[in-house]
Amino acid sequence: MSKLKTGRVFLLLLFLTLFILFGYAFSDKLSKEALPAEVSYELYLGDGRSGWNNSSAEAASDIIRFFPLSDNGTYGFVLPASWDISQLRLFLSGTDRIRIGLRQYRSGDSISLPLNETITVNSPGSPKIALILKKTGDLPVFFIHTESGTSDAIHADKTFREAGTLLMTDADGSTLFHGNLTYIRGRGNDTFLNNKKPYQIKLEDSTSLAGLRKGKTWILLANALDRSHIRNRLALDLARYSGAFSYTPYSRSIDLYLNHDYKGTYLLTEKVETGHNRLQIRDLEKELEDMNPTLDFSNLPVYGDLSCEPDARKYYKIPEEPVDLSGGYIIQSDKTVRYETEASAFVTSRGCPFTTQEPKYMSEAQMKYLSALFQQIEDALFSEDGFDPASGLHYSELLDLPSFVNRYLLAELLNDYDAQYTYYYKDSDSVDTKIYTGPVWDQDNILGVWLSRSDPSVLHLYHEYEQAEDWFWFTQASRHADFIASVKETYFRIYRPAVLILLGEETDSRGILKSIDEYAEEVRASAEMDFFRWANPLKPNLPFYNTASGESFDLQIRFMKDYLAVRLETMDSFFLHLALE
Repeated sequence: MSKLKTGRVFLLLLFLTLFILFGYAFSDKLSKEALPAEVSYELYLGDGRSGWNNSSAEAASDIIRFFPLSDNGTYGFVLPASWDISQLRLFLSGTDRIRIGLRQYRSGDSISLPLNETITVNSPGSPKIALILKKTGDLPVFFIHTESGTSDAIHADKTFREAGTLLMTDADGSTLFHGNLTYIRGRGNDTFLNNKKPYQIKLEDSTSLAGLRKGKTWILLANALDRSHIRNRLALDLARYSGAFSYTPYSRSIDLYLNHDYKGTYLLTEKVETGHNRLQIRDLEKELEDMNPTLDFSNLPVYGDLSCEPDARKYYKIPEEPVDLSGGYIIQSDKTVRYETEASAFVTSRGCPFTTQEPKYMSEAQMKYLSALFQQIEDALFSEDGFDPASGLHYSELLDLPSFVNRYLLAELLNDYDAQYTYYYKDSDSVDTKIYTGPVWDQDNILGVWLSRSDPSVLHLYHEYEQAEDWFWFTQASRHADFIASVKETYFRIYRPAVLILLGEETDSRGILKSIDEYAEEVRASAEMDFFRWANPLKPNLPFYNTASGESFDLQIRFMKDYLAVRLETMDSFFLHLALE
């Protein structure tokens, strides 16, 4: 062989070796999530208008990876609505070329693909796959990238935090925000176990996102249980419409891409926390941190009773704390298992657990004060006349009645599966001595998505319901005539008109509440893509999900409207015939 030919062969081999090495490097950074074993390569699409080349592709913020739709070799892409499908760029890892139709492509090639059509993809050494390309709707889009380039760590442990970046664009592709994330982490309890996971993000500076009020910490609710994607939004707007709560989080639906993967439609919400534009009560947690600047609260040993038995308390020894320990606090009535996992908690004498969200790390003095106050409320609710035997105070002198009544009605009307697990808060005594119910939160399991709440004609919280839990505060309150009188009046004044708005029979002159159909149209296009992305967003073998709530977006909306119409009849009949003592 001539020297010239030998040189050409050498250059060709060198080129192929470098190409393969690049493919492996590209794969290492961008393909951290396993695909079915029969597919040994990955496909990425980028917006061809950017003019990227291979060397810059892995750093681009909006390269999208394909995902498996099933285990039979069908894959999908969901691209942002602003992308021009006639000007895309193809990137490969794990293979040096693919064939689509009659044409062969290599990584970095320009490509034009059809929407909503099944196309066949061939790659040397791998079976054929079917590929379907779709686009999102007109919601804002979040592109989040972690420093590691993978979601593995935050999906394995919800407490794990990783820094990253956030690019938010409008539906037309214009940039609305681009900046660093202090962290992204998983969140939730049961919801974190689902295939589609919720997240919490924290920005470096207080910022308005998607038109919501400024804040640093934000929640991305996956709504894995609620495939209509409007239950949470509807419930939060209904709480705001009632006017009974000093703070209700605002929310906005968005489409999420995390580390090049399309994750579906999420609800961006303000975090329930103390602060400007949030729950405006005294920030006792910040005062504790300021008074103990060198203390690492997370490494403090826990004291008290860890067993979640009646009268148990979990607390910490904090060197310095304010003289006034009367507030502010954010508290949640909670499950036994969360008593064990949350930092600070207490249990009433009747076995009702509460966890403290703020301050997260409670001193012994704070815990004694707060648990005693909640015990007074419980003793008053469980008494025959509504008065606490020890202090002589009526429950309405300790617990704000309007917020408690409205929270009961929201839970009863919407048939909330987690009705007992609600928030409470208290400011310092210098501002207000009462405990308030709220903010309203976690409303993805309302309106029939749980099998135990699939019948819209049952009131689950009222004490005459034979299966009502006696330890529920709402159930005990319904034994008192003054509480029920307030509930009945509030239902006909606020909630019955609200249901007519939701059913499209009336309109809200204040523009707070909309019809179910209007909420549905806001998210329809993106929600349908969420169905495309997630054949099952829930954790495996979840036995309590009501599949009759709808296996498509349209069926979800129809189910909800029918359910709420029956719920209206049920509530009307009950309260019209309810005799007050």
